[in-house]
Amino acid sequence: MVEAFDTAPKSDQKALRVGAGETLLVRCEAIDEDEPSVIYQAENAVLSSGAEHAYSIDGIGFGGNGFVRLPAFEGANVCWKSVNGKNGGEKTLRIRYSNGSCQDVNALLFVNGKLSTVKLKKTGGWDKYQYATVKVNLAAGTANELKLESRGNFQRINRVVYPLCAGYIDEFQIF
Repeated sequence: MVEAFDTAPKSDQKALRVGAGETLLVRCEAIDEDEPSVIYQAENAVLSSGAEHAYSIDGIGFGGNGFVRLPAFEGANVCWKSVNGKNGGEKTLRIRYSNGSCQDVNALLFVNGKLSTVKLKKTGGWDKYQYATVKVNLAAGTANELKLESRGNFQRINRVVYPLCAGYIDEFQIF
């Protein structure tokens, strides 16, 4: 439950009380960025090859109801279907993610079957989220499919090879 009440020092301000587990979206009037036209939560996407929904404390800071843990296994992916490209054409896609591993991770991005690479830079912790931004071409309407796939990222320490998590994927936004 979200409650607004007048205890703020200025009459045009409100204080908010938000219950545990609630998600709150705050819109600011004076902001330099365009407002995203659509936000797609990762936990509502189709997952395969080891990608899994997660709601754990180590990924706290996510929006929505959770995030997707994208493992290092090559081919693990999260896929959003019926993505609304509005009138079509070039759009800005922002992927919100965390990467608490010790190195940047490259992921494959398929937009309607067209392949590109997205770098998920290390964020300093699994609870610290950043955005990866890429330009994509979308078809008009909802006939678009976006898939983010692990490339099988590995770290080598003392001659032993360890798989790296490819990141926690929270959401993507289309501008």
